[in-house]
Amino acid sequence: MKATLINPAVAWDALDSFWIRHGLASISAYAKSRGHDIDLIDLRRSVMKEKDKEAFIDWSLFDNQIARSQSKVFGLSVLSANFDFAKECIKRIRKIKPDCDIVAGGIHVTVEPEESKDLDADFYVYGEGEIVFSEILEGNLEHERRFDNPKPDLDSLPFADREIFQPLRELPIGGSLEEPFSTIIIGRGCPYNCNFCQPAERTLFGRKVRMRSVDNVLAELLELKAKYGLASFAIHDDAFSSFPKYISEFVEKKMKVLPEATFYCQGRADQITKWPEMFKELYKAGLRIISVGFESGSDRVLDFLRKGTTSEQNIEAAEILNDIGIDIWSNLMVGIPTETTSEVIETVQMAKRIKEIQPRAMLSWASYTPHPGSDLFEYCKENDLSLIKHSADYRRYFEPNNPKIKGVDYNFLSWAIGQV
Repeated sequence: MKATLINPAVAWDALDSFWIRHGLASISAYAKSRGHDIDLIDLRRSVMKEKDKEAFIDWSLFDNQIARSQSKVFGLSVLSANFDFAKECIKRIRKIKPDCDIVAGGIHVTVEPEESKDLDADFYVYGEGEIVFSEILEGNLEHERRFDNPKPDLDSLPFADREIFQPLRELPIGGSLEEPFSTIIIGRGCPYNCNFCQPAERTLFGRKVRMRSVDNVLAELLELKAKYGLASFAIHDDAFSSFPKYISEFVEKKMKVLPEATFYCQGRADQITKWPEMFKELYKAGLRIISVGFESGSDRVLDFLRKGTTSEQNIEAAEILNDIGIDIWSNLMVGIPTETTSEVIETVQMAKRIKEIQPRAMLSWASYTPHPGSDLFEYCKENDLSLIKHSADYRRYFEPNNPKIKGVDYNFLSWAIGQV
């Protein structure tokens, strides 16, 4: 079966606009392994930028791609931030190719099934999409059904299909990683319970974190090196650093087969303070930059977020990472429900302290944004706080002119951040 996957992502002005979408890449790889002919329309490639004007999508490029397509099925991966774009894509496909089937899946479809009916798709896929999408292509599933997907054994899946994103140049995160650079995904799920995220991730992947075997991961990295070159890579997982035994095996085996490649991963302050020796071993194995969700300098706010960490751990973690030599990418959040101005100042003071500890540390500020599927999203609904008007407003970058919730002084936040 000939089918086209569509990435309606709107992240054309962020670092990840240069990264592959791993969900689509995995669905494509699995479908190709079953004999299907898959290609991709990436809406990021239809973004136009005129001098002194806002970026916009040239929909004529998309229409022409649909008109030329020989596909019988179109599949879209829908995030909350691209819901409106996905809806527009489907409307245009319906007009140009009225006899084709349309499949909608992804996190937003999974956590907001009722709203997702507005997409006007023929099939709605909840959860992980590899197996069910191929079953749809093979005509094994009924039209207009909604599907909860079987969860595949991750080692049984073929490696991500990067070819559909060609021409591709993934760009490194931070300043300490070099090209050629690739992103990889090792596992699915997260064991933690932060209320600005959960239970959305459990709804998508299930309660148990599943990890690919270390041998499987290293086989993909060696394949990337052979195909494209590999100076560095990003482990784009929530939970990679959560399992010391897994880390120990990864470090031992990577140092034997790929010692020269440096990498990035995500981590938590409590992990770093609890297992500093583990992060020393990761440094020896090539870890050069780590993204840490410090979020807030207020212990009350951290408790409110169910973060499971403290401001003291945040500072201690920064000191440990700096002593090891690992660059810090600090994720910081302001504009949180119930947050006071004094608690914002506590976060600013924490950010200043992190920069004192490591002047090269990166500070990544985000406005709290109520994301569908999370407990804090429901809190905002119950208290009539949300100011989200369009799906693109779900982007979490700090934009003082794009308020996310009521009761927050975004001009004050902008001033406070500027003090760092």
